[in-house]
Amino acid sequence: MSLWGTSTCNPFTIRSRRLDRLSPGGRGSLKHLYPLLDVYVQVSNLRDKDELLAKGIEHAGTGYIESTLVRGSMLLKDIGTPEADVRELVEDLQRDDYSQLRSAYARTKREQ
Repeated sequence: MSLWGTSTCNPFTIRSRRLDRLSPGGRGSLKHLYPLLDVYVQVSNLRDKDELLAKGIEHAGTGYIESTLVRGSMLLKDIGTPEADVRELVEDLQRDDYSQLRSAYARTKREQ
């Protein structure tokens, strides 16, 4: 199956603050309708990311987390933290789909 008569396509990007505000075609059906289309979605939380991954979207990312990691990295480097240490910290936080952040969030929710 090809999109618009081509065998390859440019990626399609969706950005939304709330997943429920996406058009019906934006909630995973794009990948179903156009399997050759690389769909990139930027969402604001891990729950929305997980929902999209479950629907077959392979490239879903959390803009808030990633931008925070970038800005935090810049700050750490500015105050003299070695590049290797900063990289290791960021990789640790990203590892296993943000497992450390997910467990910290779950602990905080239980304590409330």
